[in-house]
Amino acid sequence: MIAQLGRSAPFPIAILIFVCVLLAGRAHADDTADVRAASLELGEALFSERCASCHGANGNGDGPAASALKTAPADLTQITRRAGGAFPAAHVVEVITYGGNIAAHGSGPMPVWGRVFSDEGGRGKMGAARSRQAIIALKRYLETIQK
Repeated sequence: MIAQLGRSAPFPIAILIFVCVLLAGRAHADDTADVRAASLELGEALFSERCASCHGANGNGDGPAASALKTAPADLTQITRRAGGAFPAAHVVEVITYGGNIAAHGSGPMPVWGRVFSDEGGRGKMGAARSRQAIIALKRYLETIQK
């Protein structure tokens, strides 16, 4: 009986371990999904608050301030198409962070949102963290409005 128990015990333990790992992974996936959903919600709110005046509520480049700009704002729903079919996440992050040297706002370029978000978050690590969070959220939102 002991020999039989010794041979059969590892199998149920292995199943128990597998189930625990599976459930832990699922909980992590749920947490990740919640974080992504919150990030997307933040991105949409930031877009409405900071970008829609120029790029339009739907990102088509037809915002109420568009006519006052020296250069027409980009249609942000066409980023993937202009990039040949793949969303250029790194480039989008760079443009949001550093402004992309886009001279569209009268005599000045597009706002350098990385600096703006960092300043709003405060000095040091808090400002940098706020900036990263906002930029990634905007990038995620822009990815969802591609046509």
